[in-house]
Amino acid sequence: MAEKINFYLAQYLRDPIRREPKNVGLFVGRNGEWAGRFLGGEKLDGDTDLRTIAWTEHPKIYRKWVRYWREELETGGDDFLARVMETNGGNFDVIHGGHVAQAGADTAAQIVANLFPLLVSEPASAVELSEPSEVSQREFKKDVTEQFKSLHILGGTRNSDEQNDLKNPVWSDTPIVGDIATHTPAYYQDGDVPHVMEIFNFTTTRKMPARDHAGWAATMFDDIVRKNSKIATVAIVNATKEDLADEKVDYSLKLLKRRSRDIVHWQNKDQREAFLDARQAAAYRNAG
Repeated sequence: MAEKINFYLAQYLRDPIRREPKNVGLFVGRNGEWAGRFLGGEKLDGDTDLRTIAWTEHPKIYRKWVRYWREELETGGDDFLARVMETNGGNFDVIHGGHVAQAGADTAAQIVANLFPLLVSEPASAVELSEPSEVSQREFKKDVTEQFKSLHILGGTRNSDEQNDLKNPVWSDTPIVGDIATHTPAYYQDGDVPHVMEIFNFTTTRKMPARDHAGWAATMFDDIVRKNSKIATVAIVNATKEDLADEKVDYSLKLLKRRSRDIVHWQNKDQREAFLDARQAAAYRNAG
């Protein structure tokens, strides 16, 4: 039987009475070693960058908590969990999050690296420092959505009588259950081969947030396929020839190729039209 590795979540509760937690950190222990990671960019000195944690009303207090958790990680020991949990009851708690059953020979640090994008890390578009990239990503999604609308295959855009003829519409921002977490990809289409689709806009001048988004999405794709191997994962990429020559974009595409069933280059007319034709055919397949 595969070894089950427990993981623990550090949570921020803006209001401890209403209990509306936000995952801000992750801890994993294995073979006597503990590893952790926390939400918020890090400077070279290891301090949390306050600009990346605007979601908290008191970022400096959060930074103190991160320092405390890091100090406890360095101390380690069999009573590590007891120490970090004894402070529960305020705005920051540490709770048992679940377990991983297929960790193989991964170390605690490797497990943290794999789980963090699924359970804690936010897509690049949600990070405060990435506003220009967020705008370009939003504009690209609007373009793709308009294409689905023009083909009358986007879920919820037709009247009820017409919708009955649509067997498998394309849905936007629909929660999909993975092996470890529930995800919200850009698009989902059911059918004989369900499709999960995510968009990537590399035409922005700031490539780093787009690269981070690709890393998050690759992990999302992997988790979804682990839950349902029938699902086809598709990366819809917007990039010029100049963008494709960029080192960060090349790195991003390598990640996506490893975890995607297909990559559609949106600026390639043939690829774009073939993709849209396939989605339209799947939308009406077996209808009537």
